[in-house]
Amino acid sequence: MLQQFNVTTSDCELGMLLIDEANPTQRWQGSDAAEEIGALLPAGALFVAAYRSLPGLKRAGDRLYVFVRDNRYRLFGRRSYTYTSAYRVCKSDRCDQYF
Repeated sequence: MLQQFNVTTSDCELGMLLIDEANPTQRWQGSDAAEEIGALLPAGALFVAAYRSLPGLKRAGDRLYVFVRDNRYRLFGRRSYTYTSAYRVCKSDRCDQYF
């Protein structure tokens, strides 16, 4: 699945990756991906715009993201199995081919 979007293992090591389904060449990595997801939430775009516009806050957020990414198992623990959510990822059966 990742090959069809030209995603490498190195890309995955850099953290969260968000790919625009309508335009797969448009993608966000790391804290930028988190910001784009936040902008989709109700009133999220307003908060993301404020976050990006305040001097120094974006840089601090990027550094915090890298710290959490690199220390997530120490901070939150690690499971011996893959977590499967009870909630569907997609609203239709379109995503079933990927999971």
